[in-house]
Amino acid sequence: MNKVKIVDKNILTRLRKVTVRTVIIIGVFILLFLLGALIGYSVIGGGNPFDIFTPSFWTTLFDFI
Repeated sequence: MNKVKIVDKNILTRLRKVTVRTVIIIGVFILLFLLGALIGYSVIGGGNPFDIFTPSFWTTLFDFI
């Protein structure tokens, strides 16, 4: 019985580590995407960099695509 509890504890620990890593990777991806859009729109596009946070910007962008 003790081996089963130890194995379950190890599986939960690994699952928790994988979940935390996945959340961190997704968070970094979103942060870098927004940073790239902010820099790209302000430098290349010549617009206000904070316009990327408005819904109308994304509506226009998806309509264009």
